[in-house]
Amino acid sequence: MSASGHFAEWFGESFNNKNDVQHDTSTFQLNGSDGSHVFVHAADHVSTNANGVVTVSFNNFDLRCG
Repeated sequence: MSASGHFAEWFGESFNNKNDVQHDTSTFQLNGSDGSHVFVHAADHVSTNANGVVTVSFNNFDLRCG
């Protein structure tokens, strides 16, 4: 069996004198010569206020196989 696929990644940051926001996404998709497939998606987010205190933080991870 062999596999081929696609990978994409993105990162962004927004900031000013009151807050800072950082976020990123990653996506992997593989398709096997036998018809199988794997899909992975991850997203992360962190927000901090002007004092450097994290006010929001999460990461989501999705894995699908078939």
